[in-house]
Amino acid sequence: MDAGDFSQFDWMTFLGALTPRVTIEGPVEEPALRAAEARLGCRLSPALRSLLAQTGGFSTDEFGPRDLWRLDEIVAVNEQLRYPSALRSKDGSWADRLCFGDDVAGGYFYVGPTNTSVHVWNFIDREGHLLASDLATFYRGWLSGSLNT
Repeated sequence: MDAGDFSQFDWMTFLGALTPRVTIEGPVEEPALRAAEARLGCRLSPALRSLLAQTGGFSTDEFGPRDLWRLDEIVAVNEQLRYPSALRSKDGSWADRLCFGDDVAGGYFYVGPTNTSVHVWNFIDREGHLLASDLATFYRGWLSGSLNT
């Protein structure tokens, strides 16, 4: 799916087909998305923007972490990672990534410099590893259990 296809993508139907339990935080309005982009100093990818607008973040486990962080968490974590004293990465600047969730073991999911491919940052080797070509492919694999970090 190309990056432009996500503006009309029905994330709720997509997620509902993958798992019976999806708890959403609630839709995010356009002014909040623009404010977050201003704070981050970058545009959200069309897919991430669309997903946040429709869900506001979501979880498939009532006791576990969210599979997609809320917008305020995305902003806070990314601002923290961009401080000079933040975690060091061997494979590039945190300014080139936008983290949106984690794998419970400490790895951060992020979209890369192209804003389409999904990677996981590994705390042990301090590098990112490609997981999927886009968010839909990532969540299809992650929520079905066929994608591991």
